[in-house]
Amino acid sequence: VPDGSESSPIITNTGDTDTGLYFSGSNAIALTSGGSRKMNISSSSIYFYDKVTILDSASYSGLTIESTDSGYSSNALELELYRNSSTPANNDYLGRISFNGEDSSGNKQSYVRITSQALNVTSGSEKSNLQFQLVDTANSASFYTPLNLEPSATTITGQLFITAASIADTVTLTRSTNSQNNMIKFKTANITDWIVGERNDSTSDFRIYSGGSGANVLTLARATNAATFAGGATFGGAGTFAGTATASGVFVTGANNNAS
Repeated sequence: VPDGSESSPIITNTGDTDTGLYFSGSNAIALTSGGSRKMNISSSSIYFYDKVTILDSASYSGLTIESTDSGYSSNALELELYRNSSTPANNDYLGRISFNGEDSSGNKQSYVRITSQALNVTSGSEKSNLQFQLVDTANSASFYTPLNLEPSATTITGQLFITAASIADTVTLTRSTNSQNNMIKFKTANITDWIVGERNDSTSDFRIYSGGSGANVLTLARATNAATFAGGATFGGAGTFAGTATASGVFVTGANNNAS
């Protein structure tokens, strides 16, 4: 039997001579449609040359990637999205997983996307991100990114609610190096940064300070369990502080005003 070719397969239907099966090489067969190769099967791999749709009418089924290996310590099952570009550039999109459905008018709608970019493609300095995107057309935003992951920072846009099941289920912020002076920063377009965190020194005092001037507003001393207000401290309600007040080892210093 002759091998056939992509444009002229050896096994065809009567009257449709450019669609069928041909032998694409040693230990390999291929399927072609309209004179264009769509699938190639060899002894080592299976390649598809067009969009692949898996249609399943069951609500619980889909695509399963299964391995019968008894266990491998360094590698896991891998789903690879490979942008094989001859001219890679910074900020190239590498891949996207899209969760689609229909809207009330029967239109296909993408509701959630997970997207990755190559922020830097320079060899030896590669950098990437991973974005979780949600649709919000009601607020004039086709997609917005509430969570963006990068090697040096994680950016959360919008409100963050953390629900703990018990006292032990808390949020822990761990600093891997002593080169940073702050842990949490509060910032808007109209005000100076406010920073809450542990000072980078041997005392490990906890401080709240203004990022614009670097001035400490409140210091909680670890060694003495004392709280010190820098500058003027204003207390509302019934509490009155005049001069320096001492209460259970807590010291309030500076010009203090009663705002009651």
